[in-house]
Amino acid sequence: MLELKSVKKIYTTKAGNTAALDGLSILFPSKGLVFITGKSGSGKTTLLNVIGGLDGIDEGDIIINGKKFSDFKPDEYNSYRNTYIGFIFQEYNLLSEYTVEKNIRIATELQGSNISTDKVNELLEMVDLAGLNNRLPSQLSGGQKQRVAIARALVKKPQIIMADEPTGALDSVTGIQVMDTLKNLSQDRLVIVVSHDLELAEKYADRIVRLVDGKVVEDVTLKNSVIEGNIFENENDFIVKSGSKLTSEETKGLVNAIENKKNIVLSSDIKIRQKEKTVIKLEKNESDGVNLVSSKMKYKSAAELGVKSLKVKPLRLAFTIFLSVVAFAVFGLFDTVASYNNAKVVSNLISGGDYKAITLSSEYIGDVKTTNINFSNEEIDNIKKQTGLNFRPLYDFNDKEYFGLGKSSTISEIVATNLSIGKDYYSKEFSGFIEFGEDEITEDGVIDKNGFNYKLVAGKYPRIKRDKKGVADKDSLKQIAISTYMAESICYWVNGLDSIDTIYESYQDLIDSEAVFTINKKQYTIVGIIDCGGIPEKYNILQTKISASSDTKTLAADFKTFINAGAYLYAFVDKGYVDEIRTSNNRITNYYTTEAEFTVDPRYSLSSSDSTTFYDSNEISKSEIIMFPNSETTEIYPALKKDEVLISIENFAIIYSTELAEISHKDKGTDSKTCVEITKIIADPDTSADERETLFTDLALIFKKYEKQLAKVINVFKQTRETNVPSQHPMKVVGFYLNVNSDIPNLNNLKPLAMNKETMSSLGVYTNQGYYSKIIAPLTRETFGCNLTSGADYIAKNMVFESGYRLQWHKNTILNAIDENGEMIKDFTGLMLIIALVLAVFSVFMLFNYISTSIVSKRQSIGVLRALGSNGRDIFSMFITESIIISLINAIIASIVSGIGCIFVNYYIRNIMQIAVDFAIYGIRQVVFITLASLFTGIVSSLLPIIKICKEKPVELISKP
Repeated sequence: MLELKSVKKIYTTKAGNTAALDGLSILFPSKGLVFITGKSGSGKTTLLNVIGGLDGIDEGDIIINGKKFSDFKPDEYNSYRNTYIGFIFQEYNLLSEYTVEKNIRIATELQGSNISTDKVNELLEMVDLAGLNNRLPSQLSGGQKQRVAIARALVKKPQIIMADEPTGALDSVTGIQVMDTLKNLSQDRLVIVVSHDLELAEKYADRIVRLVDGKVVEDVTLKNSVIEGNIFENENDFIVKSGSKLTSEETKGLVNAIENKKNIVLSSDIKIRQKEKTVIKLEKNESDGVNLVSSKMKYKSAAELGVKSLKVKPLRLAFTIFLSVVAFAVFGLFDTVASYNNAKVVSNLISGGDYKAITLSSEYIGDVKTTNINFSNEEIDNIKKQTGLNFRPLYDFNDKEYFGLGKSSTISEIVATNLSIGKDYYSKEFSGFIEFGEDEITEDGVIDKNGFNYKLVAGKYPRIKRDKKGVADKDSLKQIAISTYMAESICYWVNGLDSIDTIYESYQDLIDSEAVFTINKKQYTIVGIIDCGGIPEKYNILQTKISASSDTKTLAADFKTFINAGAYLYAFVDKGYVDEIRTSNNRITNYYTTEAEFTVDPRYSLSSSDSTTFYDSNEISKSEIIMFPNSETTEIYPALKKDEVLISIENFAIIYSTELAEISHKDKGTDSKTCVEITKIIADPDTSADERETLFTDLALIFKKYEKQLAKVINVFKQTRETNVPSQHPMKVVGFYLNVNSDIPNLNNLKPLAMNKETMSSLGVYTNQGYYSKIIAPLTRETFGCNLTSGADYIAKNMVFESGYRLQWHKNTILNAIDENGEMIKDFTGLMLIIALVLAVFSVFMLFNYISTSIVSKRQSIGVLRALGSNGRDIFSMFITESIIISLINAIIASIVSGIGCIFVNYYIRNIMQIAVDFAIYGIRQVVFITLASLFTGIVSSLLPIIKICKEKPVELISKP
């Protein structure tokens, strides 16, 4: 079954090369007890190691069932040991982490089979270890350990059992028990015993191979022979055949044996063991008979060894974990900073802050400039759909709605009182109007029960009264309700006026009071007070502090963001109020633009006469449009073509200043009305349509009289980033419009041009605009649930675009502070990254050192497992489990420490850097990041020592603990 052909094994030492096996050739049978004997250093153990595949050879070959070792793949040596070999080591080499039963079971587990408890008990009883299943090796005697090793070798049912000095560390009685067991096992398999005890070999061996300097000097087979006669004497024994009659000479020999203290043995037959030269007939073997079984060690068993390895050097483990925790905690902090972006902060503030509502405005970022734009109804519906939040529009005239007392008091008078205490708490202005319908208010005064949950706490909610024809009562359009906060602000400012005799002790005093409040040049009466939700107590200190106080600077900025996020600054009106005032004031949408401007000067020059807003001509009532007569059409109100524009009648004198100057020079006062006077009368709202038509006819005749054309071309300029010279777009003026948004002052001195949307789009105008300056939505998680988070994410993402349409958190001072400190934040991020990398490198080194130490402490156990047939995968599983456990411990602790660190970072940013926002937002991303970084570090740190240990030969692992 087993053959060695000219096998050489050479060891290289400082003294030179030594041939442990020198051209050894031996043929082994398939069964029997073979002793390998010789003095120390003769090559006995080396022969055992190379046969068992624990060590390699330098020359020659070893053949098992016809298959050569030289044809084995590297991992097949493990499978060979797993399939064919059962080792019994002199030092037992039991796995100290496993019980007696587990030490036995591991051998079958590697072969992919499972042994029953009854079979284990039967096997233990066979080796006289019954009932010791759950004992650890440390609780056994030397003989018991050796018998466990025999049971472990036997349970595999190997074809070859190899025993290295199996009785060397045992007493004589136990040694005999072990040898008797091996003798019995050799009846149906090959048992190879390495021993220097020649007497033991001659007593038990079927064959003795004696080595000297790595060569076979004797190879004999021992057979039992029956001796004729009554006595037989050897060196230790004097055997007497029982029942025989001894001669005088034989009796004399017996007396001498007694005197020499030899063992006197009575035997029915006298048998001796005779030696003869070994002759083995080589039978034909086919390599197909070699069926190697790969290791099938369960991950659980490998992991169990890895877990128990954690007990090695606990102080070093604790220090390694501590350093790793610091490194990965800093990594976590770094990631919170590195992953910072406005969208993340905004989303966190919306969904997790103190804000009960959010107010949004919008802007359009063009190639050159950015401008605020209004929301259209379509855009509001889209935002509601995308966010799941119940946004409603807010309307104002000039974005700021100041209040004053009576007809004579203005906001400037209030500011002039120089009130200082609490002035950062109380507001001086309204932000606009918010509508709630009658169907949105319950009988007990709750407004928008499933959203804002405001409460009417005093007075009544303003309602628009209409006659039978649906015409609104003008007095009812002058009634508003205000928030409790706004009422307190009015009382604060008004009570500070020396010129006012009335003192308002509480906001209830404002309801239907004789005082009339002026908002945006219009007079309103307060009929109701609404609780918009409590203001957090942390802001109360602002009522008694001066704004210059450094300790309230951050808090004051945070408070302004809080107040502007809700409906505290809005005047509450009835549903339909906005449509009423827009209709009564002939209001249409202003299309703000960032890229186009027009001037009356044909030579382009930026001046105060430039305009950056436009109207959609289709929104202007036909009764408000007058077209210039031309030869192409006789229609009074034709649809505008592309690049055709209307001008405001108020801008007529500006646009036609050159023509009017020439007409005036030529006219010399002969006409009854000048052109400028005519345009003023046309623009007067009280002028009738018939009168306008007559006046316009007069205007056209005057122009025609002096050979001037009403239709003219003006330039609109579109700016781009690529060039400093704007491109010119000539526009033809084909008419003018009247009385649109006439009460809104135009800061650029020119009323907007009116054109169709196609023309506006060509100029880079964002055409999906409406007339609502802001929108507001409640932020109650109880109402919106998870939609609040997803809605916050949508809003936040739409606030960070660098071009095009973008949402804005109205008057959010916190985000401005973040932008202003961007560079400081980047420096902080870079510093944290450097610290984290340095600590991480040191952590890798420490973990590498610990795993290496752990592996060294387990060398012998690894060697035993390899001898039993386990492979590199099993060893990898063992120690990678240890690394993963350490990494997970690191990750858990580091995640906690990093989270705590974020609290301190946010405290520092809020209180030292004076930025009122949670800058380090800690979440699942950081936990995952820390865990993955820890696992990666642990695995990388383990790979090198694991690969190194897997490459070592089993014999080296066992012999060098």
